[in-house]
Amino acid sequence: MSNVNWELISSNVNINNGKITIIEKALDTLAKDIEKTIIENGGYCPCSRYRTNDTKCHCKEFRELLIGECNCGLYRKRIDHLEKNNDS
Repeated sequence: MSNVNWELISSNVNINNGKITIIEKALDTLAKDIEKTIIENGGYCPCSRYRTNDTKCHCKEFRELLIGECNCGLYRKRIDHLEKNNDS
């Protein structure tokens, strides 16, 4: 999904390695259609033929993903590095 605006959904800070995992949701017309389909599917990913706990949105594949987009492109994960405080 190119040229898409993204909305912050959640972030998880890992102080030990200085990283923030950020989950964002796409904000465009296609994303709205995908969300509608997920609701119509009872919360299951529209990209899967199966309805299991593993395909319930956020699907297992996305939950286990370190960085990148989910199959349908509605959500993405990215990593930011915490800035070190250099107060002298």
